[in-house]
Amino acid sequence: MKNTKPASRESLYPEQKQEQLEVLLTGDSEQSMDWLNAILAPVVEINSQRLLLQSEDTFTQLLRKQQPVDVIIHRLGQQPEQQLNALSSLLPVINNTTGKTTLIVIGPADQPLLMRAAMRAGASDYLPEPFSNQELLSLLETLFEHRQANSSIRHARVTAALSASGGAGATFLACNLAHIKATNHQKCLLLDLNFRMGSVLQFMDLYSDYGLEDVLAELPSLDQTALAGYLARHESGLEVLAMKQPDLMAYSDPDTDQLARLLKLLKQGRDDVVIDLPMFPTNISTFIQDQADDICLVIQQDMLSLRNALRWLDLSESELGLSRDQFTIVVNRYHPRLPIRVNDICNTLKVGEVVTIPGDYHRVSNSLNSGKPLLKQAPKASVTKAVVALHSRFTGQTEAPSRLSALVKRMFG
Repeated sequence: MKNTKPASRESLYPEQKQEQLEVLLTGDSEQSMDWLNAILAPVVEINSQRLLLQSEDTFTQLLRKQQPVDVIIHRLGQQPEQQLNALSSLLPVINNTTGKTTLIVIGPADQPLLMRAAMRAGASDYLPEPFSNQELLSLLETLFEHRQANSSIRHARVTAALSASGGAGATFLACNLAHIKATNHQKCLLLDLNFRMGSVLQFMDLYSDYGLEDVLAELPSLDQTALAGYLARHESGLEVLAMKQPDLMAYSDPDTDQLARLLKLLKQGRDDVVIDLPMFPTNISTFIQDQADDICLVIQQDMLSLRNALRWLDLSESELGLSRDQFTIVVNRYHPRLPIRVNDICNTLKVGEVVTIPGDYHRVSNSLNSGKPLLKQAPKASVTKAVVALHSRFTGQTEAPSRLSALVKRMFG
């Protein structure tokens, strides 16, 4: 591996020389990497390393040992499909261990199937050849600026919940997870992205004069101070943003640029953002899945739910490059005497484990009808303990959150 640094290079940002973008150049020829390095070398903010692909197995082994990098730039050569397969299997592993690594793929311009395969492998950009040097540098400049902006701002961890079938309980789970986080003195925002039939405000017994539709309309001019006027607030301290008037017909979904700006705004200065996603695959659900740190796929013990969950996992794997390990399968209303057991679910969905939330119709119904989350309505119930345990799983805690109120602590006493 080489790390080539010329004696003198110009800086795009003279006041920020201490920050560098770590870039790994990969390809199956030294000439490809020499060419790429010559483009990047003049920019002092870019520290480039090189990794030569000699065979898929060797490339896989070397990439697993690679030190953390911000960007991988891969130029396709001979056997491009095998190269993309290796990157597709390794990118989720790299992201899980080193944080988000951006993949940029360079390849021929006249092969749309190859371009699509690169996107499925996890590439954020595909640069068709020939391209100007400035096109590549502009991509890296944007990544550098994003890193600079993020370095001094606290950004929330994103948890997304979606149902594999209607009524599986994703909204129930999102509301209760968010409430637990807020009760644990975490600065948390609950976002309802069900534009047509959202019910988060009703779950939390809240009303708002403004809603998500107003935020999206004013999004380009909003800052944190202005955003505060659009949020509903629960007594626990939880912030809630939802459609004021969900509409089955009139409202069109936001595009991914709007979603990206919205999520960036909501993450700033918060510990957590919990998102209730629509059930059906849309640009909303696929974009948020790709951005989320934790994804809860909520299912029930029936064949319809299992079939839909399997299709969703397969789609996310093939189209988004998300591995099954990035999902937490939550079996809501679980009953051990039903014919479909935990082992059956794991085998069907091809996952190592699932999380079960026991069925408790009486307490959950009381919670929904009163607008009181489980932690307040029934803190000692098994169903509440199961949701708290799921929260602890995401935070890495092995016990109940340490700063919960005395009432909540007693449920584990």
